[in-house]
Amino acid sequence: QDGKRTTYDLGVAVPVSAAGSVRAKYNVDRKDLKATAGALTKTHDLGLGYWHHLSNRTQLYVTGNVEKIEGRKTTRAMGMGMGMGMGMGMGMGMGIVHNF
Repeated sequence: QDGKRTTYDLGVAVPVSAAGSVRAKYNVDRKDLKATAGALTKTHDLGLGYWHHLSNRTQLYVTGNVEKIEGRKTTRAMGMGMGMGMGMGMGMGMGIVHNF
């Protein structure tokens, strides 16, 4: 694919207890695909989550995000998403991570 893609990410993890942390992130993704006329899209994604350590190798997590897409009227929210129309979306995820 021809074109240019620029992405900026900012994230923070704040410990709130000995076993848990609140995490937040902001992402901007700009895609300019020259092969398709008018294919400029800019996505803003804001997320918030909580991670709880059960052990050194196992964590539970719950996350949510809100996404706004400029340049088209579809959504691609992550996880169990809900489209809100007009290029907006929301997503939520939860699970367990174990590192072997």
